[in-house]
Amino acid sequence: MEQEYLTIETSKGKLRYKKSGYGQKVMLLFHGFGQNKEVFSELEKDWKIAYTFYSFDLFFHGNSYLETDVERFTQQDFKVFMVDFFERHQIDRVKIVGFSMGGRFVNELIMQFPQKIEEVLYVAPDGIKVNFWFKMATSTSIMRALFKRIVHTPGLFFLIVKALSALKIVHRGLVRFGIHQMDTVEKRLRVYNTWKMIYPFKVSTEKLVDQLNENDIPVRFYFGVYDQIVNEKILRFFIEQLKHKKVVEYRTGHNRLLSFFCNHYID
Repeated sequence: MEQEYLTIETSKGKLRYKKSGYGQKVMLLFHGFGQNKEVFSELEKDWKIAYTFYSFDLFFHGNSYLETDVERFTQQDFKVFMVDFFERHQIDRVKIVGFSMGGRFVNELIMQFPQKIEEVLYVAPDGIKVNFWFKMATSTSIMRALFKRIVHTPGLFFLIVKALSALKIVHRGLVRFGIHQMDTVEKRLRVYNTWKMIYPFKVSTEKLVDQLNENDIPVRFYFGVYDQIVNEKILRFFIEQLKHKKVVEYRTGHNRLLSFFCNHYID
């Protein structure tokens, strides 16, 4: 399968992405936290004849980055990158896939380029209902300052999450997920920088529903039955408001869900 690695550069930083496949249809792929553009390789291999794929490294992941003096990456900044992308490749219609954190970028594309979207494929998407850890870390200026301090002194974080687990306030699966994402300085710094970057990416659920329904955009949801991070129950309030939707569930948790999606996808 032919692959081409490309870059879009603005004053804010560089967005790296991979082009693969040679099909008539186009699919944009946005990965989750701690991943990179290569995680969709099985999907790209199986569907290379039908689709041309563009898989993105999200900022602070893979080879994409923001300039160090950029304190806040706005929704308009992301739009500038994507306007350049669509113009460069002369793309009129796309399907878009967003796994976990990638769902936030899918939401932005829905709001900013609805006329280009043929279908949305949400794989346990973040950004529709704010997840527990993100809300806890970014809800107030005090919490954001505390979260920054935790990057190098994580003892308080681990003490809090273990207490929440012991008191059964938070599901053990969420605690394990949180600890796994924060168990090294490198991981904690990536969490901090990523969450600081996506903090302004707030889309009104009502506006998102209106945009999808008014433009008759079909939406497919993929969930893991054992996923405690994002599951069908958590997003049912959103799904029920959509005119064109389908829900698929796999017998897996959050971490293996994307692999199930890539290996079992049916057009």
